[in-house]
Amino acid sequence: MTFAEAKTALADHAPAAKLESRINRALERLINTAKFVGTVRKATVTAFNGAFATPRDVRSVLGARVCNVGLLPANRYFEFIPGRYCIEDYSSMYRDLGHSPIFRDRVYTQYYKATGLTGSESVTVTYRNANGTLGRETLTAGSPQGEISGEIVRIAKTLTTNPILINDLSDEDGTVSMLIAVLNPGQTESDYRRYTVDSLVSTTDLDQEHSVELLCKLKHVELVTNTDLMPITNLSGLALALDSLQAESVHDYGLSEAQWQRALRIFNEEQASEFPIAVPPVRLVWTAGRPLIRAPH
Repeated sequence: MTFAEAKTALADHAPAAKLESRINRALERLINTAKFVGTVRKATVTAFNGAFATPRDVRSVLGARVCNVGLLPANRYFEFIPGRYCIEDYSSMYRDLGHSPIFRDRVYTQYYKATGLTGSESVTVTYRNANGTLGRETLTAGSPQGEISGEIVRIAKTLTTNPILINDLSDEDGTVSMLIAVLNPGQTESDYRRYTVDSLVSTTDLDQEHSVELLCKLKHVELVTNTDLMPITNLSGLALALDSLQAESVHDYGLSEAQWQRALRIFNEEQASEFPIAVPPVRLVWTAGRPLIRAPH
Protein backbone atom coordinates (compact mmCIF):
# COMPACT_ATOMS: atom_id res chain seq x y z
CA MET A 1 0.00 0.00 0.00
CA THR A 2 1.37 3.39 -0.96
CA PHE A 3 1.14 6.56 1.10
CA ALA A 4 -1.33 7.98 -1.46
CA GLU A 5 -3.62 4.94 -1.15
CA ALA A 6 -3.51 5.14 2.64
CA LYS A 7 -4.40 8.85 2.59
CA THR A 8 -7.40 8.14 0.38
CA ALA A 9 -8.63 5.29 2.58
CA LEU A 10 -8.13 7.19 5.86
CA ALA A 11 -9.27 10.65 4.74
CA ASP A 12 -12.35 10.59 7.01
CA HIS A 13 -10.29 10.03 10.16
CA ALA A 14 -8.29 13.28 10.32
CA PRO A 15 -8.58 16.87 9.10
CA ALA A 16 -7.25 17.18 5.55
CA ALA A 17 -4.49 19.58 6.57
CA LYS A 18 -3.24 17.17 9.23
CA LEU A 19 -3.82 13.82 7.53
CA GLU A 20 -0.23 13.20 6.43
CA SER A 21 1.17 14.17 9.83
CA ARG A 22 -1.39 12.02 11.70
CA ILE A 23 -0.59 8.94 9.60
CA ASN A 24 3.11 9.41 10.28
CA ARG A 25 2.56 9.89 14.02
CA ALA A 26 0.33 6.80 14.21
CA LEU A 27 2.93 4.70 12.37
CA GLU A 28 5.71 6.01 14.61
CA ARG A 29 3.85 5.04 17.79
CA LEU A 30 2.78 1.64 16.45
CA ILE A 31 6.25 0.69 15.24
CA ASN A 32 7.71 1.61 18.64
CA THR A 33 4.97 -0.22 20.56
CA ALA A 34 5.44 -3.85 19.51
CA LYS A 35 6.48 -6.24 16.76
CA PHE A 36 3.25 -5.99 14.78
CA VAL A 37 2.87 -7.42 11.27
CA GLY A 38 4.97 -5.29 8.95
CA THR A 39 7.39 -4.02 11.60
CA VAL A 40 9.75 -7.02 11.44
CA ARG A 41 11.32 -8.18 8.20
CA LYS A 42 14.23 -10.13 6.77
CA ALA A 43 17.10 -8.49 4.91
CA THR A 44 20.32 -9.63 3.30
CA VAL A 45 23.35 -7.34 3.41
CA THR A 46 27.01 -7.55 2.44
CA ALA A 47 29.62 -7.55 5.19
CA PHE A 48 32.91 -5.95 4.15
CA ASN A 49 35.63 -7.64 6.17
CA GLY A 50 33.08 -8.51 8.85
CA ALA A 51 31.39 -5.09 9.07
CA PHE A 52 27.92 -4.34 7.73
CA ALA A 53 25.28 -1.63 8.02
CA THR A 54 21.51 -1.92 8.01
CA PRO A 55 19.14 0.05 5.75
CA ARG A 56 17.97 3.37 7.19
CA ASP A 57 14.50 2.00 8.08
CA VAL A 58 15.96 -0.61 10.47
CA ARG A 59 15.98 0.07 14.22
CA SER A 60 18.00 -2.97 15.26
CA VAL A 61 19.03 -6.48 14.25
CA LEU A 62 17.16 -9.16 16.20
CA GLY A 63 19.08 -12.07 14.72
CA ALA A 64 21.72 -12.81 12.09
CA ARG A 65 23.18 -15.80 10.31
CA VAL A 66 26.05 -16.48 7.96
CA CYS A 67 26.06 -19.60 5.77
CA ASN A 68 22.96 -20.81 7.66
CA VAL A 69 24.82 -20.56 10.98
CA GLY A 70 22.91 -18.46 13.52
CA LEU A 71 24.72 -15.73 15.46
CA LEU A 72 23.88 -14.31 18.88
CA PRO A 73 23.69 -10.57 19.56
CA ALA A 74 26.45 -9.49 21.93
CA ASN A 75 25.66 -7.11 24.74
CA ARG A 76 26.71 -3.63 23.64
CA TYR A 77 28.89 -3.29 26.74
CA PHE A 78 30.15 -6.87 26.58
CA GLU A 79 33.74 -5.92 25.80
CA PHE A 80 33.95 -3.75 28.93
CA ILE A 81 33.26 -6.64 31.29
CA PRO A 82 36.49 -7.82 32.98
CA GLY A 83 37.92 -10.83 31.16
CA ARG A 84 35.75 -10.30 28.06
CA TYR A 85 38.28 -8.94 25.63
CA CYS A 86 39.36 -11.83 23.40
CA ILE A 87 37.99 -12.38 19.92
CA GLU A 88 36.92 -15.87 21.00
CA ASP A 89 34.20 -14.22 23.08
CA TYR A 90 32.57 -13.04 19.84
CA SER A 91 33.16 -16.11 17.67
CA SER A 92 29.41 -16.84 17.46
CA MET A 93 28.13 -13.29 17.96
CA TYR A 94 27.60 -10.03 16.13
CA ARG A 95 28.30 -6.70 17.81
CA ASP A 96 26.50 -3.38 17.62
CA LEU A 97 28.84 -0.52 16.63
CA GLY A 98 26.22 2.22 16.95
CA HIS A 99 25.17 4.80 14.37
CA SER A 100 27.19 6.32 11.54
CA PRO A 101 26.45 8.63 8.58
CA ILE A 102 28.29 6.19 6.26
CA PHE A 103 27.78 2.47 5.90
CA ARG A 104 31.39 1.35 5.52
CA ASP A 105 34.82 2.57 6.59
CA ARG A 106 36.39 5.06 4.25
CA VAL A 107 39.62 3.93 2.63
CA TYR A 108 40.53 7.32 1.18
CA THR A 109 40.61 10.55 3.16
CA GLN A 110 40.74 13.39 0.66
CA TYR A 111 38.09 13.56 -2.06
CA TYR A 112 34.42 12.71 -2.29
CA LYS A 113 31.59 13.32 -4.75
CA ALA A 114 27.78 13.55 -4.72
CA THR A 115 25.92 12.15 -7.73
CA GLY A 116 22.30 12.97 -8.60
CA LEU A 117 22.01 16.65 -7.59
CA THR A 118 19.99 18.97 -9.83
CA GLY A 119 19.04 22.67 -9.78
CA SER A 120 19.55 24.29 -6.37
CA GLU A 121 19.77 21.00 -4.45
CA SER A 122 22.75 20.56 -2.14
CA VAL A 123 24.52 18.16 0.23
CA THR A 124 26.44 19.36 3.30
CA VAL A 125 29.16 17.10 4.72
CA THR A 126 30.33 17.79 8.27
CA TYR A 127 33.67 16.31 9.29
CA ARG A 128 36.04 16.32 12.29
CA ASN A 129 39.72 16.83 11.53
CA ALA A 130 42.75 15.54 13.43
CA ASN A 131 42.66 18.28 16.09
CA GLY A 132 38.94 17.79 16.74
CA THR A 133 37.71 20.87 14.89
CA LEU A 134 34.51 20.55 12.88
CA GLY A 135 34.49 21.59 9.25
CA ARG A 136 31.79 21.65 6.57
CA GLU A 137 31.76 21.32 2.80
CA THR A 138 28.68 21.93 0.65
CA LEU A 139 28.20 20.12 -2.64
CA THR A 140 25.88 21.37 -5.37
CA ALA A 141 24.88 20.34 -8.87
CA GLY A 142 27.44 22.78 -10.25
CA SER A 143 30.17 21.73 -7.81
CA PRO A 144 29.46 18.10 -6.82
CA GLN A 145 33.00 17.22 -5.67
CA GLY A 146 34.82 18.28 -2.50
CA GLU A 147 37.96 17.65 -0.47
CA ILE A 148 38.23 16.99 3.25
CA SER A 149 40.70 15.51 5.70
CA GLY A 150 38.99 13.92 8.65
CA GLU A 151 36.16 11.75 9.91
CA ILE A 152 32.70 12.30 8.41
CA VAL A 153 30.25 12.87 11.28
CA ARG A 154 27.17 14.06 9.38
CA ILE A 155 25.74 14.10 5.87
CA ALA A 156 22.68 16.30 5.35
CA LYS A 157 20.90 17.36 2.20
CA THR A 158 17.89 19.24 0.90
CA LEU A 159 14.87 17.43 -0.53
CA THR A 160 15.93 16.19 -3.95
CA THR A 161 14.44 14.88 -7.15
CA ASN A 162 16.75 11.86 -7.39
CA PRO A 163 18.48 9.52 -4.94
CA ILE A 164 21.88 10.96 -4.02
CA LEU A 165 25.00 8.78 -4.00
CA ILE A 166 28.07 9.78 -1.98
CA ASN A 167 31.33 8.26 -3.20
CA ASP A 168 34.78 8.32 -1.65
CA LEU A 169 37.39 8.93 -4.36
CA SER A 170 40.97 7.69 -4.54
CA ASP A 171 42.17 10.97 -6.05
CA GLU A 172 40.92 14.23 -7.49
CA ASP A 173 40.31 12.56 -10.85
CA GLY A 174 38.14 9.89 -9.25
CA THR A 175 39.82 6.96 -11.01
CA VAL A 176 38.69 4.67 -8.17
CA SER A 177 35.59 5.34 -6.11
CA MET A 178 33.79 3.63 -3.24
CA LEU A 179 30.12 4.15 -2.38
CA ILE A 180 29.77 5.20 1.26
CA ALA A 181 26.19 6.56 1.54
CA VAL A 182 22.87 6.66 -0.30
CA LEU A 183 20.15 9.21 0.50
CA ASN A 184 16.63 8.86 -0.88
CA PRO A 185 14.85 11.94 -2.35
CA GLY A 186 12.79 12.59 0.79
CA GLN A 187 15.66 11.82 3.17
CA THR A 188 17.54 14.78 4.64
CA GLU A 189 19.95 12.99 6.99
CA SER A 190 22.22 9.98 6.41
CA ASP A 191 22.08 7.50 9.28
CA TYR A 192 23.11 3.84 9.39
CA ARG A 193 23.21 1.31 12.23
CA ARG A 194 26.50 -0.56 11.96
CA TYR A 195 27.47 -4.02 13.18
CA THR A 196 30.46 -6.35 12.97
CA VAL A 197 30.88 -10.12 12.95
CA ASP A 198 34.34 -10.69 14.43
CA SER A 199 34.62 -14.23 13.12
CA LEU A 200 34.55 -12.77 9.57
CA VAL A 201 37.29 -10.19 10.17
CA SER A 202 40.58 -10.85 8.41
CA THR A 203 43.91 -9.06 8.83
CA THR A 204 45.22 -10.35 5.50
CA ASP A 205 42.24 -10.12 3.12
CA LEU A 206 40.74 -6.70 3.84
CA ASP A 207 38.54 -6.78 0.73
CA GLN A 208 36.70 -9.99 1.58
CA GLU A 209 32.90 -9.92 1.41
CA HIS A 210 30.25 -12.14 3.00
CA SER A 211 26.47 -12.29 2.70
CA VAL A 212 24.70 -11.90 6.06
CA GLU A 213 21.00 -12.69 6.56
CA LEU A 214 19.25 -10.49 9.12
CA LEU A 215 15.98 -10.44 11.04
CA CYS A 216 15.31 -6.74 11.59
CA LYS A 217 13.02 -4.55 13.68
CA LEU A 218 12.01 -1.50 11.68
CA LYS A 219 12.14 2.10 12.84
CA HIS A 220 9.83 4.85 11.66
CA VAL A 221 10.96 6.75 8.60
CA GLU A 222 8.80 9.74 7.77
CA LEU A 223 6.59 9.13 4.73
CA VAL A 224 6.89 12.08 2.36
CA THR A 225 6.01 11.21 -1.23
CA ASN A 226 2.82 9.55 -2.50
CA THR A 227 4.82 6.54 -3.69
CA ASP A 228 6.34 5.80 -0.26
CA LEU A 229 5.26 2.38 0.99
CA MET A 230 3.29 1.92 4.21
CA PRO A 231 5.04 -0.52 6.61
CA ILE A 232 1.68 -1.25 8.31
CA THR A 233 -1.31 -1.84 6.05
CA ASN A 234 -4.14 -2.84 8.42
CA LEU A 235 -6.63 -0.07 7.63
CA SER A 236 -9.04 -0.95 10.44
CA GLY A 237 -6.31 -0.58 13.04
CA LEU A 238 -4.88 2.54 11.42
CA ALA A 239 -8.32 4.19 11.33
CA LEU A 240 -8.73 3.65 15.09
CA ALA A 241 -5.19 4.93 15.69
CA LEU A 242 -6.03 8.14 13.81
CA ASP A 243 -9.30 8.47 15.76
CA SER A 244 -7.24 8.20 18.95
CA LEU A 245 -4.93 10.99 17.82
CA GLN A 246 -7.92 13.16 16.92
CA ALA A 247 -9.42 12.70 20.39
CA GLU A 248 -6.04 13.45 21.94
CA SER A 249 -5.81 16.70 19.97
CA VAL A 250 -8.99 17.98 21.67
CA HIS A 251 -7.79 16.77 25.11
CA ASP A 252 -10.33 13.92 25.36
CA TYR A 253 -7.72 11.58 26.79
CA GLY A 254 -10.20 8.97 28.00
CA LEU A 255 -11.63 8.46 24.52
CA SER A 256 -8.15 8.64 23.02
CA GLU A 257 -6.88 5.83 25.25
CA ALA A 258 -9.97 3.69 24.54
CA GLN A 259 -9.55 4.09 20.79
CA TRP A 260 -5.85 3.34 21.01
CA GLN A 261 -6.46 0.14 22.96
CA ARG A 262 -9.03 -0.94 20.37
CA ALA A 263 -6.44 -0.33 17.66
CA LEU A 264 -3.83 -2.38 19.52
CA ARG A 265 -6.33 -5.21 19.92
CA ILE A 266 -6.83 -5.32 16.14
CA PHE A 267 -3.08 -5.36 15.49
CA ASN A 268 -2.56 -8.08 18.11
CA GLU A 269 -5.28 -10.19 16.51
CA GLU A 270 -3.63 -9.73 13.12
CA GLN A 271 -0.30 -10.80 14.60
CA ALA A 272 -1.91 -13.89 16.13
CA SER A 273 -3.43 -14.87 12.79
CA GLU A 274 -0.02 -14.52 11.15
CA PHE A 275 1.10 -17.56 13.17
CA PRO A 276 -2.09 -19.60 13.57
CA ILE A 277 -0.44 -22.77 14.89
CA ALA A 278 0.14 -22.33 18.61
CA VAL A 279 3.28 -24.15 19.76
CA PRO A 280 3.15 -24.85 23.52
CA PRO A 281 6.28 -23.88 25.44
CA VAL A 282 8.44 -26.72 26.73
CA ARG A 283 11.20 -27.05 29.27
CA LEU A 284 14.12 -29.46 29.45
CA VAL A 285 14.55 -31.61 32.56
CA TRP A 286 17.87 -33.38 32.92
CA THR A 287 17.61 -36.75 34.68
CA ALA A 288 20.26 -39.47 34.90
CA GLY A 289 22.22 -38.08 31.98
CA ARG A 290 19.39 -37.83 29.46
CA PRO A 291 17.00 -34.93 28.81
CA LEU A 292 13.24 -35.18 29.14
CA ILE A 293 10.90 -32.70 27.49
CA ARG A 294 7.94 -31.68 29.63
CA ALA A 295 5.22 -29.08 29.46
CA PRO A 296 5.71 -26.22 31.92
CA HIS A 297 3.80 -26.32 35.21
